[in-house]
Amino acid sequence: MRGRRAIDALRHEAGMYTGPLRALQGKIVPLFYGFFSGVVDGVEIGVLILEWCPRNDWVTFGRPTEGELLKRMEAVRMLHLAGVKHGQLYERRDSLRLYDGRHFLRAPDGTMRIVGFQHAKMHRCAGGLRECDSVKSPLEGRCRELCYAEVHGRRAMGLVGEAPWRPY
Repeated sequence: MRGRRAIDALRHEAGMYTGPLRALQGKIVPLFYGFFSGVVDGVEIGVLILEWCPRNDWVTFGRPTEGELLKRMEAVRMLHLAGVKHGQLYERRDSLRLYDGRHFLRAPDGTMRIVGFQHAKMHRCAGGLRECDSVKSPLEGRCRELCYAEVHGRRAMGLVGEAPWRPY
């Protein structure tokens, strides 16, 4: 990354990995190896070094499988239990978008990793959907990010109708 704002965002993400996400490294977030910044040819640059997750081409793989949606849901639940809100995981609850997959990577062992914590915040989670809630229930007083993950997880389990796939 280059430029002051981008580097500040990376610095924030590094702080998330070394702080509230430390215990989740290698489980639902990648292992964090360091943040480095400097000036090259008069341009300020920065880089994060993270665990390699080779199966992460969300454009090529397209629509996520049911198993992947369930892994995403569990990862988001663990993230919120740790008191962190990512802030950029899902655009909508009524359809899946290609862009929704950009922050979910698959590690070599098949487990899910969440990345891209530049906009993450500490969060006192209000909770997701209750068992009796419809996927169309109002979300007032609940955590929207967690609810969206749970809606897509319920669809994956066949508990409600399938979400339309909207690549773009």
